[in-house]
Amino acid sequence: MQWWVIWANNQPVKGVGVTASVFYGSKAQAGAKASAIVDGTVTGPYGSKAAALAAIRAAGGSGDNSAVTSPPPGPQAPLSTQNPLALVGDFLARLSSPHTWLRVAEAVTGIAFLIIGLNTLLHNPVGKVASITPAGRAAKTVKVF
Repeated sequence: MQWWVIWANNQPVKGVGVTASVFYGSKAQAGAKASAIVDGTVTGPYGSKAAALAAIRAAGGSGDNSAVTSPPPGPQAPLSTQNPLALVGDFLARLSSPHTWLRVAEAVTGIAFLIIGLNTLLHNPVGKVASITPAGRAAKTVKVF
């Protein structure tokens, strides 16, 4: 999770020009929030809220949710409208990452353990398991009054 600045062109809606607000979350969350706003764009990430607020002040704003006089040059495209070929390249890069395959192996191992545990629990009732152990056989043959 990081800090982002979401720039919104509110001229068509509110008549106030561009406003900027800080947002704390993931890149995907910031992109989703910006795409829900008219002409919303995202800049960042910033290491702290203070750094994000400094970016707003540098653009002529007074703080969070304030109108700015000079938004960043060349507004960024919202994250949801990125070049599809770039997204394919990003996907292929993630496939070649060893971290991805480590997570896949962990998930497969966890699912296998879950299946083995459920199989053992459902197909081996407590009485059946007790009857195949030496202590279980002894308890079955010796009747205690």
